[in-house]
Amino acid sequence: MSQFLESIKIKDGFPCNLDWHQSRLNKTFQKFFPQIPAWQLTEIICPQNLNLQQVYKCRLIYDQQRTKIEYLPYQRTNIKSFKLVDIGEFEYPYKFADRSFFQEIKNKHKDAEEFILIKSGMITDTTYSNLVFQNEQGLFTPSVPLLPGTMRAKLLSLGQIKLAKIGVKDLSNYKNFYLINALLGEDLQHPYAVDVIIG
Repeated sequence: MSQFLESIKIKDGFPCNLDWHQSRLNKTFQKFFPQIPAWQLTEIICPQNLNLQQVYKCRLIYDQQRTKIEYLPYQRTNIKSFKLVDIGEFEYPYKFADRSFFQEIKNKHKDAEEFILIKSGMITDTTYSNLVFQNEQGLFTPSVPLLPGTMRAKLLSLGQIKLAKIGVKDLSNYKNFYLINALLGEDLQHPYAVDVIIG
């Protein structure tokens, strides 16, 4: 039986962007458990007795019968090197709890801290985030991500980023890139230079 994962940011004691997480959870239930009402995150995410000065990662693992919820202190990691890795035909259209494929990439490649995943010559995601690339024309996210993330969906809806087909050969058209996901937030204030990417 497949299990699924949601990682939700808890800041100042409150869950962030819960509507976007609920939307993805609803789509997962519609696909895999269509006869069962989806869990309602407002009813099961109840952060209590947390340090309000600390940001937390709410890690929710679920299927149609049960959930497991834990609240973990979160601190952003500063990554110094990225490597392009071809993932062949691998697909990850839903946020499955089984992330062993991504761990295998990290175990196999020791010459970088994080990996930009390539499929059919096109940029998709990193192992844990969506990507946004920047040039003089603006901010662009790959039009075919491995996993459509909640923060990516929000920024697209707000018009802050746009879709673009970005292949490996197109990287030279961009100066910087950003990692985005529910925990990293939406401020786009931590750019990485494209030239740190190892081919």
